[in-house]
Amino acid sequence: MLAVAGLGFAAANEPSKAATLVDEEAVAAQQRALDSLPELGPDTPTRSAVDPSLPARVLVVGDSQAWAIGSRLGELWGAANGVNIVPSPGVGCGIGELTPIIYLGVEYQNGRDGCREWREALPAILAKLQPQMVMVIGGFGDVADHQLPGSDEWQHIGEPGYDTWLSDQMRQFVDEMTAKGANVLWFSMPHVKPPRAAGTDPFAEEDPARNGPTAPEVLARVPAATPVFAKPVFGLADVPDIAAAIAASGRRTVVIAGMETDVCVAQSAIGLLDAGYRVAVVSDATFAPGEMHEHGITRVRDAGAVIVHAKGVYYEWVWTLAEARRFEESHPDLADPPGFSL
Repeated sequence: MLAVAGLGFAAANEPSKAATLVDEEAVAAQQRALDSLPELGPDTPTRSAVDPSLPARVLVVGDSQAWAIGSRLGELWGAANGVNIVPSPGVGCGIGELTPIIYLGVEYQNGRDGCREWREALPAILAKLQPQMVMVIGGFGDVADHQLPGSDEWQHIGEPGYDTWLSDQMRQFVDEMTAKGANVLWFSMPHVKPPRAAGTDPFAEEDPARNGPTAPEVLARVPAATPVFAKPVFGLADVPDIAAAIAASGRRTVVIAGMETDVCVAQSAIGLLDAGYRVAVVSDATFAPGEMHEHGITRVRDAGAVIVHAKGVYYEWVWTLAEARRFEESHPDLADPPGFSL
């Protein structure tokens, strides 16, 4: 089983197997993105039919922020104004050349999974979509520590050599995006307060400046090797990194806890059900204010999720009396939680 919380995803995987599966999924995802684009004829309009002052097609590139903002912008504004907004992000990827990187505390010697495939697919996506504008949103991967080509030293923003390298990379990227006449709108880097380090936080922290960090009582119970994924949307199944990691685990049952029951938990559960997983929602380990909790539970039950309770899950996981006794001995502070014993 996998344990999934409403604010993130945690699972331990075999790294080499996971990386291979993630790379394969990244290639497939980029091919699907390319195949989904319409074939444009020589007389395809370049201006919006609703407002000729607007472009007909906009490509949104960058990291997960580009994916979240571009998707929502297309839904809320693009369709109504006759602008086809197409997100094509590299989740967790920077604009700079793929080099060794320390991303959220974890070192990736070959760059982040899926980033190479994203960069290699961009020219074909650009050529097929023929956008009049390219929006660049994100940049967290570019302000992380990197080993630049020809150097074993870790460098970062503010060091002259790194600043020169990154400026050159950004200019090259703009040249690539504008080669067919598109304009580039480059968003400034938003304020980001990342988790302590990937592998030490159990869940992604959603808007920590507003909501606060993950509870330390939860952090203390998670294995050090647990990977961390940002969740910029409410339903975790719609985040490519998380979906790929779940697939890489090989497990088909997902147990969900967290909050809020009617938002993150419900949307995550339904997304996973749609993807073919068996989903169990822990009713007394999920929360939403007032009657919203029951609304969420009703919705996921109607969608096909199994509703369970924490005590039942605990005894299914320990499975035998011997394992229950072993757990009690190794975790005396957790051996008798309220409501678990007569």
